[in-house]
Amino acid sequence: MSLAVIATPIGNSNDLGIRALQVLREADLIITEERKIGSRLLRFHGIVGKSLEELNEHSGEEEIKSLADACKIHSVALISDAGTPGF
Repeated sequence: MSLAVIATPIGNSNDLGIRALQVLREADLIITEERKIGSRLLRFHGIVGKSLEELNEHSGEEEIKSLADACKIHSVALISDAGTPGF
């Protein structure tokens, strides 16, 4: 379906934009660098019950392929711990 790449605030969680919040609320799956940090950001904004998956330098080929396949059938949002995702 879709993949949205969302830049996250560096330092202040209140700096996350309205459109970014809307995309996160509507996403079927949220891919985050670290589950703990991603969960904290979502909870801060009252976004609960979302499926979270990790994608970082430790992710294996199968995990990466599985997440890429998920983008074909789900609305997916990709966030980093802070700043613009890109690894």
